[in-house]
Amino acid sequence: MDELQLLERFWDEVPEPDPTTVARARGVLLSALEGEGSAEPRRLRFPARRRLALLAALTAAGLTLALLVPLLLPVGRRPEAAAAALRGAAEVAGRRPAPPAVGPGQYVYTRSEDAWRSYSSAYSSDGTWTLDHFTREIWIGPDGSGRILETGDRHGDEVFGPGGLYFEDLSKLPTNIDELRAYIERRAAQADPPTDYEMFVVIGDLLRETYAPPELRQALFEVAAILPRTEYLGRVTDEAGRPGIGVGYTWVGVREELIFDPNTSVILGEREVQVDPAVDTASPSPGVGINANGVDDPGTVLGWAVYLESEIVGSTSERP
Repeated sequence: MDELQLLERFWDEVPEPDPTTVARARGVLLSALEGEGSAEPRRLRFPARRRLALLAALTAAGLTLALLVPLLLPVGRRPEAAAAALRGAAEVAGRRPAPPAVGPGQYVYTRSEDAWRSYSSAYSSDGTWTLDHFTREIWIGPDGSGRILETGDRHGDEVFGPGGLYFEDLSKLPTNIDELRAYIERRAAQADPPTDYEMFVVIGDLLRETYAPPELRQALFEVAAILPRTEYLGRVTDEAGRPGIGVGYTWVGVREELIFDPNTSVILGEREVQVDPAVDTASPSPGVGINANGVDDPGTVLGWAVYLESEIVGSTSERP
């Protein structure tokens, strides 16, 4: 049983604290961190033989706090709670080992399970929305060559020569938070949705790439923590049954959600959820998530993906 499972079991057995208890605990934590505002910090003396043990304990405690903070935060449209969870993920991301570089002739392989809505109709008046379930495997090399294989409700096998796919050299992106934020903002401004929402989407796209160096992943979480309307979704489970921490961003009644592992900061999955009633303008016909009036019910999952495997391989036919 890993640490997250132990924490999940613990919190399942503990009742939710009342607001007074939460406020008191937050005050105690802040007082401890700030030295209760005293003008001169306290000085503690320890025998030399204990200093290394103390340092190791404090380091472990810091990481444990980073893992615990997301589990203690109130759920909902609270940017400050989302920011705290994302900064905790940033700290974890910065401690992770650097992934191997992707060299010439190598490919980043990613396998995911997906389910996304599609509209099928022989005539414009009698179509329905359905969720297409499929397995997606992608091989992509630094020169843009690669392969996309889909099996299931969507199927196909395409091979691409150099330049056929887009490969972003993440080692060239800035890790300074201000510079990275400016880069993401410029990229997001090219899309139609509001820039802050699109920045959340771009950050998710970049965090999904497991070959990103730790410094970049840390900075990406820090930039996400700055966004003004990020929602904290608390402890959630992805469609593969794996527990994680969820954050989201809503635009036109649809929330884009990211689920990450607080132990590793790795993105486990993403999904789109209808959070406000919305008339389906493409078709009034019933289907997945659409009632008889052609309206998406709140809580309807419009699509999802879970990322199950990602490694560097030596060819477009090799799997980890």
